[in-house]
Amino acid sequence: AVVSTQSTGGMVLQCNGENKVVCVATGANYASEHYMSLDCVQDCNAEILAIHAFRLFLFNQISDALEGKVSILERLPSGTFILPKKYQLIMVKSYPPAGDAVVFRKSCVPGKSKVHIGHPGVLQYPVLGKDMQQGPRFVPEEYLVKHKLRKRCVSPADKLTMYSVVGIQGALLSQFLDPVYITRYVFMKSNGVNIAALGRCFNQRFEKHLKPIPSPYKISSPDFSTSNFKLPGSTSCKYAGWVIPSVGQWEVIQLPEGMSICPINKKSSSSGSDVEHYAACLSHAKQISESMQPSLLCASKLLERYKVIAVRQGITVPESYSGCRSLATNYVVVRNCVVEAFKAANLGTWPRCTEIETNSIDFIPLSAVHADCSAENTAECFC
Repeated sequence: AVVSTQSTGGMVLQCNGENKVVCVATGANYASEHYMSLDCVQDCNAEILAIHAFRLFLFNQISDALEGKVSILERLPSGTFILPKKYQLIMVKSYPPAGDAVVFRKSCVPGKSKVHIGHPGVLQYPVLGKDMQQGPRFVPEEYLVKHKLRKRCVSPADKLTMYSVVGIQGALLSQFLDPVYITRYVFMKSNGVNIAALGRCFNQRFEKHLKPIPSPYKISSPDFSTSNFKLPGSTSCKYAGWVIPSVGQWEVIQLPEGMSICPINKKSSSSGSDVEHYAACLSHAKQISESMQPSLLCASKLLERYKVIAVRQGITVPESYSGCRSLATNYVVVRNCVVEAFKAANLGTWPRCTEIETNSIDFIPLSAVHADCSAENTAECFC
């Protein structure tokens, strides 16, 4: 699926009324299934990139603490690290996460009465039709549930909902760090933001199907608000990027490969012939291709950071990514509870870690859209 406009998101730590920007990311797309591996950044939506950058920040903080340097984390007698309660983690975002968080009726918005499905825009939603002049069209959530077409829970809204239970630290960091939860989301004020829809997405879709989970995991209920700030955006989905200002770490990620690239200045060839122009374009594309390398945020690079810390902690780690994840016993239990709750609520299933490692994730093809989806229904049901 293709999203027409990039969004921007950032992670902010608030302490005693003071805000510190930890990381900022921009992006709005996924790596192609043809490139999916542990060496590529698979989800380049801004909110997910920002969370992965925050994980890198947490790895840096744990390393600093183990080396006796200044760190925002505290270490418990058990050896586990925690983010002190004095810190509140806030996500600032230009737009709500694609998926169920933007599925609502315009009657919820003052002065509007028509149905507004929003922009689900994720891999499990097949594109309808070939006319892209009015922007891409996506099958809405209601249609997929009705016809049992929804297979995968991979939208940013689904992932953020998962993180509201398991925490944003992920399985690898969970072996050293207690769960870290986002306490508040702040969005740029627009008609696409519906607080009731956000609350339903995060707190009312699967809770009744969720089994008891072990402490310190919990069902967090983040607050949602809007503000008049303006965040930059882009109509290009060829690139994504992120930055951690405090340490000067940053990357530009090219799509659909999901790989980090070195910025290369493109020489103008407008004064030359067509042959010279296309030769220059080809040379530029080759330079970019040769500069591609795994991003610091990809699974394989974070796995390297994890193994360094694990060895220092005396943990014997498996070679495989899925094997290392499985060592986070409580995290895996809680995640499986959420996965089963999503499935019981007919919200789809999550890709398994081994599917990502072997590049065997299945996606819904265009032919999966039922033939009864006529032009009349499209005008009424699809955005």
